[in-house]
Amino acid sequence: MRIAKSFSSTALKPFKSKADKGGSTTHLWLHDIEATKSHEFPPYVEKTSSEQKLEWLRSQIIGNHIECPSPFGKRLISYADHTASGRSLLFIEKYIMQHLLPVYGNTHTDDSFVGQQTTHLVEEASAYVKRCLGGTERDAIFFCGTGTTAAIKRLQEIMGIAISSTLREQTLATIEKGMRWVVFVGPYEHHSNLLSWRQSLAEVVEIPLSEDGLISMDELRAALKNPLYEGRPKLGSFSACSNVTGIVTNTRTISKLLHAHGCFACFDFAASGPYVEIDMRSGQPDGYDAVFLSPHKFMGGPGTAGVLLMNKSLYLLGTGPPSTCGGGVVDFVNLDERKTIYYNEVEKREDAGTPGTIQKVRTALTFWVKEHIGTDLISSRETLLIDMAMSRFSCNPNIKIYGGTKAKRIAILSFTVYTTMGPAEDLFSGLFGSKGAGSPLLVADGRASPMRLLMKGGRRNALINSIKTHGSGNHPIKQFISLKKEQDAPRGKPLHGRFVTKLLNDLFGIQGRGGCSCAAPYAHSLMGISDELSLSIRDAMVEVRELVSLRSSMLRSLCLSETNGLTLFNGCRLQGWGCVKPGWARVSFAYYMTTEEFEFLVAAIEFIAEYGQRYLQFYDFDWKTGNWTFREEFRKLIEVAERYVFGKDKQHWWSGSDAPPSCFARPPLSTQALTGKLAPSLLSYLQLAQCIADFLPDQPPVRDMPQGLDPNLLTFRV
Repeated sequence: MRIAKSFSSTALKPFKSKADKGGSTTHLWLHDIEATKSHEFPPYVEKTSSEQKLEWLRSQIIGNHIECPSPFGKRLISYADHTASGRSLLFIEKYIMQHLLPVYGNTHTDDSFVGQQTTHLVEEASAYVKRCLGGTERDAIFFCGTGTTAAIKRLQEIMGIAISSTLREQTLATIEKGMRWVVFVGPYEHHSNLLSWRQSLAEVVEIPLSEDGLISMDELRAALKNPLYEGRPKLGSFSACSNVTGIVTNTRTISKLLHAHGCFACFDFAASGPYVEIDMRSGQPDGYDAVFLSPHKFMGGPGTAGVLLMNKSLYLLGTGPPSTCGGGVVDFVNLDERKTIYYNEVEKREDAGTPGTIQKVRTALTFWVKEHIGTDLISSRETLLIDMAMSRFSCNPNIKIYGGTKAKRIAILSFTVYTTMGPAEDLFSGLFGSKGAGSPLLVADGRASPMRLLMKGGRRNALINSIKTHGSGNHPIKQFISLKKEQDAPRGKPLHGRFVTKLLNDLFGIQGRGGCSCAAPYAHSLMGISDELSLSIRDAMVEVRELVSLRSSMLRSLCLSETNGLTLFNGCRLQGWGCVKPGWARVSFAYYMTTEEFEFLVAAIEFIAEYGQRYLQFYDFDWKTGNWTFREEFRKLIEVAERYVFGKDKQHWWSGSDAPPSCFARPPLSTQALTGKLAPSLLSYLQLAQCIADFLPDQPPVRDMPQGLDPNLLTFRV
């Protein structure tokens, strides 16, 4: 890049990059990266110490010390959702602000200073990303939309097989079978690498899982040899890594097999791209013909563009019009469309309109950060973290890890938390004089509150006095407190994946993700969902849409508002079976994570695995959407627990003079090995969560299901 802070003539002189081959000269924009870095940060970032690099990276994360509100108080955000998107870096944003935006202008010109600077900057950023991916002159790079979805769609457009859904069927009827593309996809594809192929003009062949949870090479080999596909153009598009389980695909072995059968080899690196080395090796037997990436998942990645790097042999539009026509891709246009002259260079003719300059530069900067840290360091850190997490969770009977524990994986973990079964406690038994053994009825402010206290000594008395003193306000506690714990109880249904994610957020500030991770077919295999159950779930959801549409139509015809029509069409309104979709909770263990952050994340998951089901009664479940919402009437109980943990009553909570009831297998997590390992704020989150769990019955009351919902469709406990 020829831009420096002072924009002096010296700064604008070109110089050679060590990465350049053949002595070519480039206006190296990395010079300004080094200038920004050395100006802004301590000299130690130039050293090779692994910990110093990671410490520098941590210092650059925007929002590293931000708190989020929750029903349990403010919580420091602990980000564990890198598989969905990375985090912004101060260094990158400052670079853009200081070196790009001051001289930003539209590209496609060398006649103005800003046009020239921006054009060269975009070209250099593109060349740098291409080099990082091992691209050569035989490859073309495209920046597409915001991620892999757009990159895959661009490849389909370039191949000439993208089609509008309204024209697909009639177009397919005109294509000779021998000319139709065959696309092989894997068993754990993200929706972006499956649905768009299904909706293209290609015939999609899905390769199943092997017994060890990987792509079945035997099935792939058999499909490639299938006489039905002989002589037809073929392409394989496989995930280099599952975004659900983190299981890594042996891309080199698959490439060799595909190429041996005359099939193009394409790989989706969206999930693993931020962490592994990607070397195109275009034209080699084990090389790639196309790779797709989502740089927004890189550190510093939010706001980047999707990337498609492909062998030019896949460009099938020839000298005809490009996939998108517009400004910037033509040499000459007149009144006759047949006389239009488009650029010959593939990368230029497929970059219509004003390019996403800032997006491209930000993309290049994220690759620079990745190279600066180094994939060796990233890999070693991730292997260490995921191995430690797997060893902790694999021996926990309440945690199921998806994808097995033996396959090579990056630091992505999807799991479910199983509940234990036992007799449900009745929320209101004992109210108005009905007393169980050792269960006094507590009356506060003249209101009867069912506080069944099975605690002992000062702990019980302190709680009673605390509530009597502070009162229950307008929202009396509607929950008795039971410390009865079922020992060796049978395992029940798992908790809803979104509920686990909600607890991680509300109790601990941990940002994870619940659902099926946009990999629903893979979810069917992992969760053992039969075809029959799958269709039943689908039918329930389709019925919802039909009923809602019918209700809205009838309300309009009767001139009734949605509110006024509730009574008349209440049956239709209750048919919100979006809740039946199964799923899991997913977290990622970032390579820059500290030991303290790792211990906190693991401890939080272990806590939910043991006590999560007790919190079910704290939340309302929306049967229409599957959302979980905190019930405000429990806020008073949280205040009581806070007084025990942080206030004047804390001496009564697991104090030496008040031993824990014998029904507990162990004292709270916060009083054991975690003390001294976590910052006081993080430790306090676990302490409060433990104290609240102590107040709750092990078996929450059974939630009433709405009429019309088949309970067999619920694969989780509510």
